[in-house]
Amino acid sequence: MQPSLILILAKRFARSRSLARSAIITFITAAALVSMFIAMKALTLSGEQVVERDLGRYAHQLDLSNFTSLKPGEDKFPEAVLQEMQRGGAEDALLSLTSFDVRPDLVDPPLVLYVEAPWQAKPFPARYALKQGRWPERAGEIVLTKSLQDAVGQAGTMSVFSGNERFQVVGVATDKFDSFPRILAATGTWRSMTEKTRSNFSTVSATASVYWNGSAESGMEAAQAVLASNGLIEKASSAEPDAQLAGALRSRVVELAQTRRSWVERIPLAYKVPSLALPFLAVAMVFGVSSRRSRKTFGVLTSIGMRRSSAALGVALGTLAWIMASTLVGAVVGIFLGMAVRPLVDLVLAGPISPFPSVLDPVARVLVVTGVSSALVVAALVVGTRQPSTARPSTMATNRMKAGTAADDSDAPRPSGRFGERAARVTQGRRVAILLVGFAVLAQVATLDTVPKTMILAGTFGLMLLLCAPEFVKAFIERMPVRGPRSRLGKRQLMHDKDRAVVGVAVLAAALGAPLGMLTLLATLIATAQADRIPEVAPGQVVLSSPAGEFHAPSAEVVDAVTSRVSFDAPPVRTGYLWSDEVKATVEGAGLGTVLVVESAGDAARLNNHPLTSSQVNVLQEGGMLVWDGEERGQRKLLLHEGESEDVTSTTKPLPTVRTNFQTPWDVSTGGLILTATARELGLNVQNAAVVFTGASAQQSAAAERAVIEAGLDPYQVGIYEAPQAVKVPTAFYTSAVGLTLIVLITTIVVARTQVDILKSYLGRLIAVGLSTRWVRQVLGLQTLALIAASSILAALVAIPPVLIAVLRMPDFALSIPWHWLGAVLLSFYGATAVATYLSSRRLRATDRLSV
Repeated sequence: MQPSLILILAKRFARSRSLARSAIITFITAAALVSMFIAMKALTLSGEQVVERDLGRYAHQLDLSNFTSLKPGEDKFPEAVLQEMQRGGAEDALLSLTSFDVRPDLVDPPLVLYVEAPWQAKPFPARYALKQGRWPERAGEIVLTKSLQDAVGQAGTMSVFSGNERFQVVGVATDKFDSFPRILAATGTWRSMTEKTRSNFSTVSATASVYWNGSAESGMEAAQAVLASNGLIEKASSAEPDAQLAGALRSRVVELAQTRRSWVERIPLAYKVPSLALPFLAVAMVFGVSSRRSRKTFGVLTSIGMRRSSAALGVALGTLAWIMASTLVGAVVGIFLGMAVRPLVDLVLAGPISPFPSVLDPVARVLVVTGVSSALVVAALVVGTRQPSTARPSTMATNRMKAGTAADDSDAPRPSGRFGERAARVTQGRRVAILLVGFAVLAQVATLDTVPKTMILAGTFGLMLLLCAPEFVKAFIERMPVRGPRSRLGKRQLMHDKDRAVVGVAVLAAALGAPLGMLTLLATLIATAQADRIPEVAPGQVVLSSPAGEFHAPSAEVVDAVTSRVSFDAPPVRTGYLWSDEVKATVEGAGLGTVLVVESAGDAARLNNHPLTSSQVNVLQEGGMLVWDGEERGQRKLLLHEGESEDVTSTTKPLPTVRTNFQTPWDVSTGGLILTATARELGLNVQNAAVVFTGASAQQSAAAERAVIEAGLDPYQVGIYEAPQAVKVPTAFYTSAVGLTLIVLITTIVVARTQVDILKSYLGRLIAVGLSTRWVRQVLGLQTLALIAASSILAALVAIPPVLIAVLRMPDFALSIPWHWLGAVLLSFYGATAVATYLSSRRLRATDRLSV
């Protein structure tokens, strides 16, 4: 080869304006991927931030929740641990209590986290900032976080535990890391709670944590000694501390050294998969766009005696220079875009964003993938031109240059001889690649069990379909309807320039498939999580039970408090279960759910919020059972178990059954329903359970809860209907979906403009022979419509099947197609394509036939 001549040729070829314009796609790809990486990294807290949030100014934290819980008025055990630590040399030791059971005395109060600590010592200085008042100092004093004050309003005191306790509000603080409502109480507040609170709220408890500085061993040995002396752990040597105790320890050094999975790793479809696919497709598009000019230059150079490999390498290096330069500039621009996006991410997060990440990984990744892709294409071009084609394209190109016109694709040589053999080998290699990727897809399907694996499957499946793009585009073009000269001409031109169509469709399908797949997977995840959220009480019902749950009867005081203050339209339904500490009954073939018992078929209908059918009533009255699954009509036994054992000790006689779609949540944790008379006939004990008022209005439900609070009793003993809360989706999923959609819009604008640039010479010749600009623009519009239709179909095939496979492989998945989200993305895609095509074709003229 002639190195100097090749470099001169590459430099001359790189001066092309059309080549510079076509390289914009690699610029956009690099900028989008780097900025997406920076935005996703902002969503994961750094080790320093985690330490600020969870450890504050301390070196170690020991969580004692696995060893003991504290009832109101108790704190002797954790105080003993704290004192032993202080005697053992633990520096600046501090005790903190937390509980989720302390709530304001309101109807439907917010969930609140109670945190007790010596706040005047500022244990978490980087997390909590006092905005109003002072820190609590004496028992009974509290500070509210701003989110809790917004929920309950400003007040000097706060009543909790149905008026049995009243806290003095002395200040308001902000929480840097979370918007969850918190009560920050002074040390001794939990210990000062009354015996009445302890007796009326039997399920209320708190857990303790101890913080200290200095060596970890000084605190661990002290805690181990106290726990062992109280029989909570076995005595262990200092050289081998108790494993459970060691697992409850968090240390600053460990937290700072720990590698944390960012959302970049958790959502591969947002960055990792696109960072491999998009640069390769962008490179293929740049070489495809410049292929016409490359062929002309190659033909001229070989006609004057230049070696074919040297000519091909010089032309390819000119394209490669623009690709790498635009990628590098795009990566730099992406860094600044990421810096601009970070404040927007901060606005939607409840906590802070992480520090600015190292950009070496995304910049190196996009440069390496782009460089490797370019090198493969250049190598393929050089190897493919070593042998001359029997069609002598250089002579035809020279003749065209002499005539002053651009070569038309219809004059391009047909694959024949050695050239045809090379094309056949390329196709064969691509098909082998399809087969190998297909095997990879099957292997991934066999082990599919997590969401990240689903995203990786989507990328692999998409690669397999994109490798099939040539056959898909050819079949699509062949089936395009012809309804006049415009569509006929557009179709023929696409048939003669299939490579351009294939590259355009592949790039658009890959870019569009990513957000479509992400949104479909996101909607499926939301639907799956929402399906698991069921109301604890059926609509229109008020359930009185023990704080331990509806399996236990309420206290007489609770029933009296409600019935004396609230007037319901009907007497309550008294429920029971075939379940006790000694014997538990289950339905044959229905799992371990117990059996619900009511007095009459009418009571069953009231719990069901719907009348029973005559056959259901007859089965109950004849000593049968309503079941939730299985055959429509049949017979089943009741299986008796000893205590909580799964082993069957005895069975009853077969009972007639009828399948019933019963009201949720009564069909949860149960397998069927019988009448009290049937239980007596079978000799089974019925444990009294919840008392249920049906047909209750929202006002009656609120009044029942208020009545218990006014009586100083636990409001948890009153259950009212609350619609399941909507699933909270991590911000990272929405960020990735928005980012991928923006990539689609930018990509489609660039591709549309590039398609017009490629066709300018051809369209200019049509205008030169007398066709109107409007007529020519309509031909261009039909071609663009065909490309976006083909890319939409291929994108749907890339996006939807992996989610369907995940639903089939993971039974808990509930498929949900977000038609409104997908429609918005597709409409934006079509709109951006139409606008970009129109703006790019406004100035078509006959002289464009001379463009190169």
